[in-house]
Amino acid sequence: MKINAYTLMEVTIAMLLSAIVLSICFAAFTIIGGYFSSFHKQAESKDFALSLLHGLERDLLKSRIVLKEGDGITMMEDSIQKRYLFKDSSIIRVVENLKADTFYYKIRAVNLLFENTEVVPSDTIDNISFDLFLGKSDIIHYEFTKHYSAFDLYK
Repeated sequence: MKINAYTLMEVTIAMLLSAIVLSICFAAFTIIGGYFSSFHKQAESKDFALSLLHGLERDLLKSRIVLKEGDGITMMEDSIQKRYLFKDSSIIRVVENLKADTFYYKIRAVNLLFENTEVVPSDTIDNISFDLFLGKSDIIHYEFTKHYSAFDLYK
């Protein structure tokens, strides 16, 4: 009586082929995982920069007046004062009686202007611009404009 079965050589070749297929799948999975991780870090960095942009823009719109103070700006609202400090490697947002928010980005070319003229400390600002470095090659230029009412300027 003859038993139908695979030979040892056939089983060995099948295992070798399955090992090759599994190693190719594992290598592809590792490469795709690396791409996803890199993409996720870039997206997170850009999302954090976007929150800085929205926060600064919102604070500018709410403020009555914006003044240059040392290495940053002070925004005065009706009952609260907010400060943004522009350092070489970070932007720090300080609100009275709250913890400071720190955005760790390299910045350069901070321009504080009033009617297209460079301002001195304690002077009013209507235009803020700076370059923000997101990575080695990603540079974003931000520019914010504050529109004042006559009442706020002559106060």
